[in-house]
Amino acid sequence: MAIMKDVAARAGVSISTVSFVLNGVSKQHKVADNTAKRVLRAAKELGYHINSSLELSPNSSVGQNVIGIFFPRENNATDLGRITENIYQYTALQNLSCNIMVIPYQLEQLNEVIKNIDWKTVDAAIVVIPQLKERLELDDFPDELPIVFYNYSDSRYNSVSCSCAEASKLLCDIIHTKGYQDIAVIGSESSPGICDSYFTQFLELCEQSGIPVPTKNYISVENSFYGGAIAARKLLNFNSRPSLILSANTVLAQGAIPVFARNEFYIPYNTELASFGLDSDLSYLQNHIPSLTMVIIPSMEMFKIATDLAFQLMEGPEKKPIHRICQCKLVLNESLSI
Repeated sequence: MAIMKDVAARAGVSISTVSFVLNGVSKQHKVADNTAKRVLRAAKELGYHINSSLELSPNSSVGQNVIGIFFPRENNATDLGRITENIYQYTALQNLSCNIMVIPYQLEQLNEVIKNIDWKTVDAAIVVIPQLKERLELDDFPDELPIVFYNYSDSRYNSVSCSCAEASKLLCDIIHTKGYQDIAVIGSESSPGICDSYFTQFLELCEQSGIPVPTKNYISVENSFYGGAIAARKLLNFNSRPSLILSANTVLAQGAIPVFARNEFYIPYNTELASFGLDSDLSYLQNHIPSLTMVIIPSMEMFKIATDLAFQLMEGPEKKPIHRICQCKLVLNESLSI
């Protein structure tokens, strides 16, 4: 499979020149039209994938790389929208250009999907792993395969993951110190998002720390605003209303809060609430009424790193797989404070 280095050698130019041409920024970097044509011709002769919008004409030197997003079928579609938006925004800021091809998969069939994809149709791929997994049964793929795993770490492959241990422990310590007697949980029963598995890990830590969360106080609903509203109505019907509510994600929390307010059960006065959320949620949820206390999953930061790695792999495989670990953080706001 041809890589940028091969195209550069064939065209007699630098790898950076090839990158400028194929990423559609040759004009900004003052690449001559004749040079751009030579790069495009070399790419075509070597079978390097060129986007169909590219024209081999003297007046055109714009091409786009294609990043494949392996996205789990069972995941919430909202996450996919966020992912593609993050990638497009970041590449625009970096003066890069790409198309995105979504490749749906089921976790148990991931190896087969990776093997069977036509790698001439994508220049690099980001594989989104939906839930935290200590170990996936991944096959040994060729070293030159331009692939980055997101939300998962494997010593054999390029990867971006995050650690929630410190932020979860901080929240756990606050809950333990404040001594809540009645704790309720709002969790998702379908279409899990990226936050949900970190939330499950956090609940396990609570249990290990001696923080009681009775099974009867765990409400599982569909992962939507509507699901959050249903959970709120169920909690309002409890004989003993909770003094703390833990939400798996901000979608469920935002669905629940207005229902509580309409029934004069106010956060943080009658109960307190903490949620897991994405860094893309932070800017507007800090201005929410009440502003939400959240453990923040750095999904945007992770996708910036994954996208950078994907573009690096387009130029050729790394000598050793690159692994990046981002840190979650606890942001205290009105809904739960010290």
